[in-house]
Amino acid sequence: MCTFFLGSCYPADPNYKLKPLQNTEYTGFISRNFFQVIVIGTPEPGEKTLLQERASCHKNALKERDKLTLIHLKKIVQSQKKASLNPNNPSEKKSKVPDSTKESKDNSKKEIATKSLSHFPNILLNRGDFDWFLGKLQLHMEDYSKLPKCRFIFRAFGKNLYKQVLQSHITKQTIPKNEI
Repeated sequence: MCTFFLGSCYPADPNYKLKPLQNTEYTGFISRNFFQVIVIGTPEPGEKTLLQERASCHKNALKERDKLTLIHLKKIVQSQKKASLNPNNPSEKKSKVPDSTKESKDNSKKEIATKSLSHFPNILLNRGDFDWFLGKLQLHMEDYSKLPKCRFIFRAFGKNLYKQVLQSHITKQTIPKNEI
C-alpha cells in the first residue's frame, strides 16, 4: 500500500523550480535564496558608436543597480526592526517573501515604488553595510532592443540569503521613516 502511494505521487507543477528563474519582471526576493533587481539604464548623452553607447549604458546601470538594491534591502531590514519593536502586532513580525511567480505580478507595483525612492542623494552611504550582498549580484541578462535605454537583470543566489539580509546592521539612516 505504501509503495503504491509513493509511486503515484508526483509534483503538482514539475517546473516549480524553474519558474522563478524565468521571471524577468519582478525586483526583489523571489524566494529566500534568490534575489533579483531589474535596472533600466540610459547612456550618457553625446554622439558615440554603438559599443561606446552600450558601455556607457552598462556603467550607468551598475550605479543604478546599487541604488535600487540598497533601497530595497534597507527597507526590508528597517521594516523587520520596526516589527520587532512593536510586540503588540504579531502580523508585522512575519516577513513575507514571494514563493512563486504568481505573486510577482502583484508585486510589480513595488518595483515602481522602489524606483521612485532613487532620488535620495545619500542612498549609497550604506554601501559598505551590504557590500557582501552587492558582490553576489551577477549580471543575468542584457537587453538593448529599446534604444536609447537598456535593461539589465542582476541576480544573487545563496543559501539563507534573506535571513542574512535581516541580520545585517545599518549604520546610517538614509530612507525617511515615513517611507518604510
